[in-house]
This record gives sequence, structure tokens and C-alpha cells, in this order.
Amino acid sequence: MVYCWKCGTKNDDDAEFCKKCGSNLNDTRRAFEKELEDFTKDIGRGAEKVGRKAEELGKNLAIKAKQFAKAMIKEANEFGKSVEKNLRTNPKHCKKCGAKLLPGSKFCSKCGKKVD
Repeated sequence: MVYCWKCGTKNDDDAEFCKKCGSNLNDTRRAFEKELEDFTKDIGRGAEKVGRKAEELGKNLAIKAKQFAKAMIKEANEFGKSVEKNLRTNPKHCKKCGAKLLPGSKFCSKCGKKVD
């Protein structure tokens, strides 16, 4: 079925003119094909734009992830240094086996005795 671009009437596929208003149905076909072509191009341009934006976001995400990783490494190193310093300057030992205890330990990691 071919619909008339002017009045919307259904016409047979092989009709060249609308049975209701007399409009040239070949114009309808050409107009539809042009509209479809324009629409397809618009979709293509939109997809390209989305692709560029996704690529940009991906790059920004990679930069942020790298910055975050650097910050976490720095923080972990600082924490490690503070734990190491605390162990050197104020070590606690297990009363049962004498092993050094990490700060915040509730149990000895060597013998399992509860820390007082």
C-alpha cells in the first residue's frame, strides 16, 4: 500500500495517482525516500557525535582513574610509613609469645592469644 502524502489515503502499490485527491504518488515515494535518506544521515551524524563524546568521556575517565590510583598509592605509602614508625617507636608485644603486635591488633598473629 502507498499512502498519499497530501491526504493520507491508502492506494494500491502500482497506483501513480491518489484515488481520492489525484496527487502524484511518485512524488510521495520520492519525498519518502528523501526523508528516509535525510533521517539516515541524521542518525549517522548523531551516532558519530555520541561516539566522539564516548571517546572523550573514556579519556577523561582514564585520567581520573590514574589520578585516583596515584592518590591511593600515596595514601597507602603514608599509612605504611606511619605504621612502620609506630612499630619502631612504640612497639607492643604479645604477652604470651613476645611477637610484635601491629597497631589495632586484637589477637596475636603468631600464637592467637587475645591482646589485652
